[in-house]
Amino acid sequence: MYIVKRGLISVSLLTTIGLWSVKAQALYTDYLWHSPEVYAQSEVDRLTLYYNSPPDNPGSTAKGIAFGSYSLDEKGKVQWASLAEISYGQWGSKDSVAFIHSGDTIIQQNWSAYLTFRDEKSIDFTYPEMPQFEAYEYMNKEVKIYNEKSWLTKSYTDYDTTYYHYNAKGQLLSKEIYNPEREDMGMNGRTLRFFSYNDQGSLTQEAQIISIPGTDKLDTLLAYYQYDRKQRLIKKIPASPIFSQPDTTFYEYDKDLLILEKTNQNTFIKREPVTYHFETLYNYSKGLLTEKKVTRDDELEVWEKYTYYPNGLIHQKKSLRLDTGEPVEVLTWEYSFAN
Repeated sequence: MYIVKRGLISVSLLTTIGLWSVKAQALYTDYLWHSPEVYAQSEVDRLTLYYNSPPDNPGSTAKGIAFGSYSLDEKGKVQWASLAEISYGQWGSKDSVAFIHSGDTIIQQNWSAYLTFRDEKSIDFTYPEMPQFEAYEYMNKEVKIYNEKSWLTKSYTDYDTTYYHYNAKGQLLSKEIYNPEREDMGMNGRTLRFFSYNDQGSLTQEAQIISIPGTDKLDTLLAYYQYDRKQRLIKKIPASPIFSQPDTTFYEYDKDLLILEKTNQNTFIKREPVTYHFETLYNYSKGLLTEKKVTRDDELEVWEKYTYYPNGLIHQKKSLRLDTGEPVEVLTWEYSFAN
């Protein structure tokens, strides 16, 4: 267990920019490396994410461009976050999320904006200031509503509404997605999902009821989860149409740390069934994940390494060249702490 002392790891503005490769857009949750409990214990108030591609910007200390910012409450939960997409040295879009408290209800608002430069030209790399841009179109606005127990009860976009139902233990029992436009067109605008649990409270099965395209019939897709005696997930079969062979993932542990995933992924090539065998190997040091390698049919496809601050918070994630192990993309986390 790491004990975090109050202090400040500096968060600075962008000072240098290089011409980077495409940085794929992701959900804000993809960058929350730790649990809310860890952030709360560490008294993290804000965190900033930087992106750099060493082959294009090889400075040994260059952090790159600040593309993400988060604000956390005293419980370590996100109150506000914003992520910008960088594509070949240009801003592409920005995804944001905010949590609004209204009495005992929490409203989560997600939205996206396309970004464009005012002069519609590339960044002028000779200036240290952040590039000037403006949002010209909003899209994909999503609102999530939580009750006084912090249970998600309803979410909606411009296109559909989702309702969530729980049991007395707070376990999600069902989810209904309603699309009025599809319903009006007679295209079965409702999708239902049901969830089952074992006596220990672990999810064991998901059932998804969907319409079969081109017919008025329904189909049920089932996903299964299997656990060991310690309630560690050891097997997962995701939902698949009844006419296809489902993928299967197996999990192996060492002292409660996940060390290996094995996935049999089924697909078709030129109408012929093909199964790929993926393995993901995890290495640790003092209980912290330090390396991840993904192979497909014994060929290395992903190689990542991770470093941490002395207090145990994630510092950097490096994506490495498969042949030399040199960094290709680097994500850096920096934090400011309460008080």
